Amino acid sequence: MSEAIAVKWVVITGAPSSGKTSLIDALRQRGYAVLHEAARKYIEAEVGSGRSILELRGDEGAFQNAVLNAKLDAEGALDPQVLVFLDRAIPDTSAYCKLANLDVEPLDAVIQTYRYQKVFVLDPLKFEKDGVRTENSEARAFLDQEFERDYRRLGYDVMRVPVMPIEDRIDFILGRVQA
Repeated sequence: MSEAIAVKWVVITGAPSSGKTSLIDALRQRGYAVLHEAARKYIEAEVGSGRSILELRGDEGAFQNAVLNAKLDAEGALDPQVLVFLDRAIPDTSAYCKLANLDVEPLDAVIQTYRYQKVFVLDPLKFEKDGVRTENSEARAFLDQEFERDYRRLGYDVMRVPVMPIEDRIDFILGRVQA
């Protein structure tokens, strides 16, 4: 395994319906560089081309592989020396694979491609289904715990971001990124 590339990117992760996208959008409005969630972009593009969510998720292994490749492409296009806030990152794939009972051992090297500056896990908000989410409350609880567990296993000092108004969440994160 090659050594991870140190980057100035900050990971914002958490269970579905934890406010990641709203937070990323608010950071972008404040002038920060952001990278939107690759899985959501992929799903929306595929649904837009006529595929259903059931078709996309029919082969969960193929779906997770496609999302992982989208994440690798998206992160690979970023400048490692520029501060960018990521709506999820490559290591998040591991939790989704575990949820689907897929073998995660082949992911070990690829999820360590980059060494992120900081990792924040957002505490969940009220659960809301949308046209992209397929998780239920049990899956959501599993993912919430697994994201934190996976990043800690990779050696990150994961910071939980409590439920509070979005501007307070941003201040909480920025205060720890700039410290």
